Amino acid sequence: MDIKFNCTNPQCQQRLSVAAVMAGGTLACPACGTPLQVPASPHIKFNCPDEACGQPMVVDAGEAGRFVHCPACGKTARVPGTPAKAMVAARPVEIASAQPAGAPAPKHGLRAGLRPFRRLLWGWGLGAAICGLVMGGWQLRFRAALPPHLDALLDETYFHGEILSAPVENHAGTALAYVRTIAPGAGVFLVNLATLEHRQIALGKIAAKNRGGSVILLGWSPDDGYLAFATSTNGNACQHLVICDGQTGGIISAFELPQPVQMGSWRTPDSLVLLSNTRNGRLLSVVNLPGNREPGSLNAPGLVDIRKLDRTANWLTPDSATSVAYVEKGNVWSLDLAANRAFQLTQLTNATLTGLDYSPVSQKYLFEVEDEVSKQRRPYAFGTRTGNPAPLNDPDYAFKGQWLSDGAGIAYVGAVGHGNYLAIRAARESGDTNLFTFPQLDPQSGLLSGHATPEGRQVVRSYGLSPKRDKLYAVASLSYEPLGIWEYDLAGHHLRPVVPVKEPLVYSRFIAPVPGALTNSAGRKIDYFYLPPAGLVPGRKYPVLLDQYSDLGFKPISQFIANAGIFFVTINAYGVAVPKVPPNPEDTLAVYRQMLGNPNVDPRRIYLSGERDGFTAMNSLLADQPGLWRGEILMSPAGLQAVSADQPMVPSILMSLGIKDTTVAPGRIERFALTACAHRSLVQMFYGDEGHVFYGVEDIKQRYKEVAMFILENR
Repeated sequence: MDIKFNCTNPQCQQRLSVAAVMAGGTLACPACGTPLQVPASPHIKFNCPDEACGQPMVVDAGEAGRFVHCPACGKTARVPGTPAKAMVAARPVEIASAQPAGAPAPKHGLRAGLRPFRRLLWGWGLGAAICGLVMGGWQLRFRAALPPHLDALLDETYFHGEILSAPVENHAGTALAYVRTIAPGAGVFLVNLATLEHRQIALGKIAAKNRGGSVILLGWSPDDGYLAFATSTNGNACQHLVICDGQTGGIISAFELPQPVQMGSWRTPDSLVLLSNTRNGRLLSVVNLPGNREPGSLNAPGLVDIRKLDRTANWLTPDSATSVAYVEKGNVWSLDLAANRAFQLTQLTNATLTGLDYSPVSQKYLFEVEDEVSKQRRPYAFGTRTGNPAPLNDPDYAFKGQWLSDGAGIAYVGAVGHGNYLAIRAARESGDTNLFTFPQLDPQSGLLSGHATPEGRQVVRSYGLSPKRDKLYAVASLSYEPLGIWEYDLAGHHLRPVVPVKEPLVYSRFIAPVPGALTNSAGRKIDYFYLPPAGLVPGRKYPVLLDQYSDLGFKPISQFIANAGIFFVTINAYGVAVPKVPPNPEDTLAVYRQMLGNPNVDPRRIYLSGERDGFTAMNSLLADQPGLWRGEILMSPAGLQAVSADQPMVPSILMSLGIKDTTVAPGRIERFALTACAHRSLVQMFYGDEGHVFYGVEDIKQRYKEVAMFILENR
C-alpha cells in the first residue's frame, strides 16, 4: 500500500506517493528538492470529535495536523499529530587554526574561535536579505499584475443574480415575488410594482442537482393574507415550508415537511394543497394554518395526507374551489378534495403529457402532448363539455402553454431557428405579438451553429401570468445582457422592466463579445467569439484563456476573466449552449492561429482550458503541440493526459477539483501531478468542497479567482 503525504515546503506542498517499504525513510521532493522524511505509517486512524457522531476515520499520514470534514456529520475535525517537518542536513564545522602545533593559545581565543561563525552569520543574513529582496520583488510584480480590488470585482461580476424561476404576482397586482441567486444561496425577493423597490425576505440553499428548484414559490393566498414558498435547507430538496405575511413579507411560521415539495397552490385563504415526492411515488396533501375553521377531516390542523399517486403524477393546478387537476399515467385527472375521489378526464393512450393549465372562464384545460419520436410538443385544448382533446395549430410551439384572461387565447414559449421567444396568441388577432424574438441572422455569417440559445441576444428563460391573467411576467434577456423580469400588459400592449438585470457596476464593466468565423484546414466553417480585456490599451500584450467549451451567452465566467485583464476565447457562436462534444483539435488550432494575428495577444501567454468532458479535447493538443501553450487549466477533468517519460509538457498546470469528486481516481491525479513535476512543470492544485460539478457560489468564485491569478501572475 502506498504512503501519501505532502511536501512540507510551504511554497511547494507537492503531493507525493511512495511505496510502503520506504516508511520512515528519506527522499527529496521531486518538485522543489526539499529533503523529506516519509511517515512511518501510511494511515492515521481516529474518531470524529463530535460526541453525537463519533464516526471512525482513516486518512493518509501526510494529513497529520490538518483539518478534514467528517464524512458522516460534515463537521470539521483536526487530524491527530503534527505535520512532518522538512529535514535540514547538519554539517559539522571545522575551525582551522593558524597557530603551530603545541603553541600556546592566543588571548581572546573564544572570540577568535567565533569569528568563522560570525562570518557565517553575516553571510546567512546577507543571503536572507537578498532572498527577501528577490521574493519581495516577485511579490510586488505579482501584485502589479493583478487588477485592483480583485475580490470586489469578482463579487460584482461573478454572480449577477440569476433569476431561477417564473415570478408570482399577488391578487391585488401590487407586489411580485421572485427568486434570485445571491452569494450565500437563493434569495426570495419582493418588488413593489408601483415603486419598483425590491427587498429580500428569505434565503435558501442552492439545490445541488436542480438549481432552478432551490425555492418553489407557492404564491399568495386568495385574500393576499399570506405568501408561501418552500426552500432547501440542505442543498438537496425543498422541504422547508415558509409562511409569510402577505403585505410585509415578514415570516410568520416555518417548519420542515416530511417529504420534498414538488409544487403546490392555495386551496382557501388558510389552506394549501401540495404535491410531494416520496420514495414510492407522489403524495397529495394539504397544510391547514391555525386560522382555518372549515369542518371535516380534510381541514384538521397541520398536515393532512389525501392521496397517493404514482411517479408520473405532475402539473398540479386548481380547477375549482374544491378540486385540483393533475397529470398521471398520460392523462388528465381531477380530484375532489373533500370526497377524495379522482376522475379521469381524458382517455389518451401512449401519450406523454408535459404541462397543464386550466381556465375557469372557458372551463377548458390546456396541456402538451410530446411526440415519442421527434420529442416535439403540441398543445391541446380540452373541455369536459366538448369531448375529445383538440390540437391547437401553433407550429413554433415549444413549451409552457397558458390560457390568457378569457380562456380564448394562449401564451407559450416558441422556438424558431436557434432562438426562442414568447408568443401571445390572443382571442383577437390584433392582440397577437412575439416578445424577445431572436433576430434572424445571415446563415453565411457562421453564427448559427449549435443548439438552443439559453442567454443570447434576445431570449426568454421562463414566464408566468398574473392571477387575473391580464399581465405576463417574463424572465428574459435583451442584447446579451443578464436576465431581468419584464412585465407585459396584455390590454395596453405595454412592456416594462420591473426587476433590474443588474445593480450599477462599480469595479467592472460589461464586456461586449466579438463574434467571428473562419474556415479551418478541412474547409469547414468554425464559429468562435472572444471577450477582450477591460480597458484594453492598444499595443499592450495580454494573456489569453482559450476555453474548450462555449460559455453560455452572458455568463460571469467570461465577464470576470475579461474584467481581470485576460482575453477569453471559445470555439462556438456566442450564446450557444454547451455542445454535445467539445471542439476538435483542428478547430482549436485554427482559432489559436487567428488570435495570434491580434496585435494585443501575447503569444507566449496562451493558456488552454477545459472543464469536465472538455479536457478530452485537450489531450492531443497538449501531447502533440505542448510548445504552443504557456499552461493548461483542468477544471474537474473527466480524464487525464497519458504522458510518457520523454514526452514534453507545458510549463505550468492548474488543477481545480472537488474533494467529493469520484470521476477520476485520486491515485491517477497524484500520479499525473508527480509526472508533471518530474517534467519540471509547475503544478498548482485548488480543491473546492464540491463534487464533479461545482454548485456552491463561493467555491465557484474562488475557482475562477485562482484561474485569473494563475494566468496574470504568469505561472
